[in-house]
Amino acid sequence: MHGAPFFTRQPRATSIHLPQRRASMNKIHRTVWSESRQAHVIAHDGAATRGMPSSTRSAIASAVVIALASMASSPALAGSGCSVGINDMITVSTPISVICKLGAGQSLTVDGTGAIEVANSAVSLDRVAIGSITNGGTISGTSETSSGIFAVDASITSITNSGIISGGESSIYIAVGDGATLGSLTIAGNDTAKFIGKVYAPNTPVSIAAGATYTMNDGQWFTVSGFTNAGTLKIGAGSTAKITGDFTNTGTFSPAVSDTAFGKLIVSGTANLGGTLAVDASTMTGAQTHGNTLTDIIKAHVVSGTFANTTDNSALFNFTPVYKSDSVDLTLAAAPAAPAASSAASTPAPVAAPAPAPAPAPAPAPAPAPSYTLVEQIVRGAGNSPAYEAANVLGRVFASAPNGPLALQFVSITDDAGVNRAVSQTQPNPSASVGAAHTANGATAGVVQDRIAFNQDASVKLGLASGDAFYGDKNVWMKPFGSWADQDNRSGAAGFKASTSGLAFGADAKVSDSTRVGASFAYAAATTDGTSSVAPNSTKVDVYQLIGYGSHSLDPVTHLNFQASLGQNKNKGQRQITFAGTTASASFDSLVATLGAGVGRNVKLAEGTSFTPSVRADYSWIKDSAYTERGAGALNLNVAGRTTDELILAADGKLSHRYASGTSVTANLGLGYDALNQQRSLTSTYAGAPGLAFTTQGIDPSPWLVRAGLGIATQLQNGVELAARYDVEYREDFLNQTASVKLRWAF
Repeated sequence: MHGAPFFTRQPRATSIHLPQRRASMNKIHRTVWSESRQAHVIAHDGAATRGMPSSTRSAIASAVVIALASMASSPALAGSGCSVGINDMITVSTPISVICKLGAGQSLTVDGTGAIEVANSAVSLDRVAIGSITNGGTISGTSETSSGIFAVDASITSITNSGIISGGESSIYIAVGDGATLGSLTIAGNDTAKFIGKVYAPNTPVSIAAGATYTMNDGQWFTVSGFTNAGTLKIGAGSTAKITGDFTNTGTFSPAVSDTAFGKLIVSGTANLGGTLAVDASTMTGAQTHGNTLTDIIKAHVVSGTFANTTDNSALFNFTPVYKSDSVDLTLAAAPAAPAASSAASTPAPVAAPAPAPAPAPAPAPAPAPSYTLVEQIVRGAGNSPAYEAANVLGRVFASAPNGPLALQFVSITDDAGVNRAVSQTQPNPSASVGAAHTANGATAGVVQDRIAFNQDASVKLGLASGDAFYGDKNVWMKPFGSWADQDNRSGAAGFKASTSGLAFGADAKVSDSTRVGASFAYAAATTDGTSSVAPNSTKVDVYQLIGYGSHSLDPVTHLNFQASLGQNKNKGQRQITFAGTTASASFDSLVATLGAGVGRNVKLAEGTSFTPSVRADYSWIKDSAYTERGAGALNLNVAGRTTDELILAADGKLSHRYASGTSVTANLGLGYDALNQQRSLTSTYAGAPGLAFTTQGIDPSPWLVRAGLGIATQLQNGVELAARYDVEYREDFLNQTASVKLRWAF
């Protein structure tokens, strides 16, 4: 006898294993009591038994043997997995592959682990009246012309489905022309029920149970007497579902809307509306092609009534039903802002009037509270100050063109936090390229300033750079360098991390006894990564600078130094717009110029030791060209050109010591102030709204800065000097570190 799957029947204590193609032969089975089913089932010989005397077990076993013998000798019974006795409750809890032909009064339950899968109709009923069919598993006819449940000249009290009923031709077919009837069809479960193939039961009422959810996908067709939704009925985006009969909604009707399509329901009879319309817009990403009117989400012979409530899951937009005699459309519009809180105080209880007094001058009328769009209210409520102007522009666009390519990018956002994140992601980063440029410029300027450092003591010959000693009047040098900057969040704007690596080389020579001049070229590659997890962005900058520098001795211990540079930065940036699943890219150039001068005086403290106080001023100017992003459609930005500059006034002190071996060490400390300190900003327009500009404010840096550094230099025997330095610059919420190594040849 084949083993594994079984049917149980209730209330009679008889159960039977069904033959199965994959089961092995010669397995020994016996009847056991199933506590969970409260019935007797056939089980493997090793199963435990309890609850029955041996005489009862023997009687049941004898009955089973007789039944099995009958099945083996009768082709009709052998092919029927369910035709044992009458008034039985049959439960399928494992997969079987035989046709289920229920007997008179029998009821069938297929639980969550059960399945009836055959090439023909899985449950086939002919000239029989049965009870109920309850399916939580799978009932499937797999051939092209099969049905999951097929009835001819048969009656079924009810079908309840929370699982899968499928067939090549129909999921359920009730041949009413041949006398078949189905009392009712109930859809249960939490979006687990599926009907694959048409449901044909013209005289049967169908209902979605209260608390249940069911999704009708494209091509799903119910031919029934009426379809009542007391739970939640979903129609997938792009799906057209059909009901031949009437439709009554008392629960939630939820069509989905995507970029290119929306769910539709076609009803041949009357659509009786009530309950709730809940539009699901969570899959829209902005490439919408069906305009701001969704035509015929319901198409019926007659539309009666209206939805009692209309909701959607878009935080910024509302879908509104438009009712016609035979259809329902949806229109899309920006959601209104929340009403401003009333500032009127409650009226106090009346009190006795005092003696008349001269009337005071009337107080001026209070200024009206500013009016904000909904997106502005959300962004301001989150305290996202850099995004205020962008939110204003977006709110105006949403109101004027809710179906435009820019507005539609935001329809799928479902909560305020998502709105705030999305607005942040649509903005440029005003601090990224400037931060990278200033970091790179500072590194190259430091290299040259180190090269033309003051003569600190003629007797120790520290030279033009810290630790320099003259082996000739002409010098060629090369200096690789790297810097690492960390900018914390500040003034509401996100910070960044920048790294720079580069190489500078140059040559200088005396042009008079008191003057030395030189020229240098520097290249640096800088990378800036925004630290915001909400709006990720990055910028890469290639820096090219041509620098002229020199020094002049005013007297033996007082020196003037100067430098000027002109350069070009090539910038490439990216903004990740995660809410829209896209990335905006940009390329633009920057023109850079710097000018600086300083004066210092060597004070000899001891043999080989000197201290050099100095003051200096350094001006830098950066002009970014305008640019247009690519890759993000309506969310691309057209960014206007801008100019930024700074003027650092600084006072420094440097302590130097030269050992007898020729090695020198230096340490410096200084304080600076940016006299032109300004907050970074960018003015932009969205590609989807080119006429509306907004300004994004970046980091407002502290004007005060502290500088410190350490250096060591040694003279090699071949006349080559090797030097290394570490410098640090600190502003509030900002730290930049630079390391460099220098080789100098004198000739």
